[in-house]
Amino acid sequence: MHQSRDRSKSRSKITCYYCGRMSHKKMKCRSFKRDQKAGNVKLDQISPTKKQEENSTIVVVSKEDLLYLVDEGNILNISYDDSSWIYDYGASFHVTPHESFFSSYRSGDFGTVQIGNQDRSKIVGIGDIILMTSTGCKLILKDERHFPAMHLNLISAGKLDDIGLINYFGEGKWKLTKGSLIMARGKKEGSLYVMQAKLCKEEVNITTEDVEI
Repeated sequence: MHQSRDRSKSRSKITCYYCGRMSHKKMKCRSFKRDQKAGNVKLDQISPTKKQEENSTIVVVSKEDLLYLVDEGNILNISYDDSSWIYDYGASFHVTPHESFFSSYRSGDFGTVQIGNQDRSKIVGIGDIILMTSTGCKLILKDERHFPAMHLNLISAGKLDDIGLINYFGEGKWKLTKGSLIMARGKKEGSLYVMQAKLCKEEVNITTEDVEI
């Protein structure tokens, strides 16, 4: 009983650096999630006093969406190959720098992106990417953005959540599930969760074990 009261007191001292209310953090904030989904998050609403966010790279997309890469220092210090996909809870959409990854693709002007203090770069294409995960399941990444200036492959946590997939984290591991089916696994590197997956370029018939995200 005392432990329960202590936990409640501890939560009550937490301040959300997005809405300013007590008892929850920004990433649990309903206002932040609602604004993020609607593309209405403002730069001045992100606390400059939080160490993690001071070290983050803020990517502004077409002046409407915000794409957050958490802990840039860890990103720069970890060696990623083309089969590495980073699970990003701040990304509004999936991103890759590789045009060759797409199973379907259309080029065009899909807005500009600014990473940190760098110059703006264009999103030059959009399409679908099919991944085969280490558990033998296919993830079909719909409307993936082709952004050549990005040196990482990102999977949007919001897109996973939108279709009802469940994420589990613990002991340095990440697991993505659909009901009792384990769709994908990853591990923690630095402060990021990274999944290894192979490309599937051939046409596929979508089964109950395949998921479009």
